Amino acid sequence: MNKPAPITSTSNGSRTANSVNSPKSHRGIQPGSILICRSGCTPSGFDVWREPDSFALGIAGGAPPDSFFTTGQNWGFAPVHPERIRADGYRHYIQCLRHHMRYARVLRIDHVMNLHRLYWIPPGFEATDGAYVGCRADEFYAVLALE
Repeated sequence: MNKPAPITSTSNGSRTANSVNSPKSHRGIQPGSILICRSGCTPSGFDVWREPDSFALGIAGGAPPDSFFTTGQNWGFAPVHPERIRADGYRHYIQCLRHHMRYARVLRIDHVMNLHRLYWIPPGFEATDGAYVGCRADEFYAVLALE
């Protein structure tokens, strides 16, 4: 039995998802593949352009220093702003979930810890100078369960 191959979703992933998840198998990938719901977006990407108030513009998501990456990690993506998306009724998060589930049977939440907290790095600073910003995980999980 062929298992579905994971596919990374992007904001213009509709075309890719439509072709891959068509009723016929495409290059051995079965319909109803796994999509990945990412932790943040490219600052110059479509999501940030369309929904700028949903993101912490100028901030970079990353990881603090640890024993393997002693200077931390700057992943360079724009993190969602937890209080702004909450004030908007989690509309952007809901739209992302609904869009992904149109094409996938399984949705993998990339770095599920980011529903709890995310390491933010201010502009002009190194990853060693970032801090964790908390999220309302219970509300994220409730929206995820409802959708």
